[in-house]
Amino acid sequence: MTTRKDFIEPVHAPRPNRWAPAVSCVVWWRGQVVLQQRRDTQQWGLPGGTMEFGESIVDTARREVYEETGLRVVTVDKLVGVYSNPHHVIAYHDGEVRQEFAVVVVCSAEGDQLVTDQESLALMALPVSQITQDRMESRHYQRFCDAMTQLHAVIR
Repeated sequence: MTTRKDFIEPVHAPRPNRWAPAVSCVVWWRGQVVLQQRRDTQQWGLPGGTMEFGESIVDTARREVYEETGLRVVTVDKLVGVYSNPHHVIAYHDGEVRQEFAVVVVCSAEGDQLVTDQESLALMALPVSQITQDRMESRHYQRFCDAMTQLHAVIR
């Protein structure tokens, strides 16, 4: 069951009622990139989630990667970008409606195996060459491509 709906067109989107900074992570593990199939959308994307009070971006990356994959972030290596499209709105089943605001980082992780949590249907680690646009949710694919091709952080 989907518990959230993403809107990209402002005409059809409900008005946001909450601002929730989030961190998405391009996670390198054993020479491959970790992808998460989200329980709330059933789509594949990058691990990550909402910042909690008192956390830095690095703290959030570490916590979210551990919670969603069972892996421990060793280093946060690169700021990929800041993504704040005011036309991307996320509506949740409980009435919360957020405007997108995500910081994306590249990190290296270690651990014995991938472990799903209550937010993940499945996890997989793939070589970069096998990560294609049809495999991932479009916003996450853009962030992954930015991580692989941009020398400097982007603001989108």
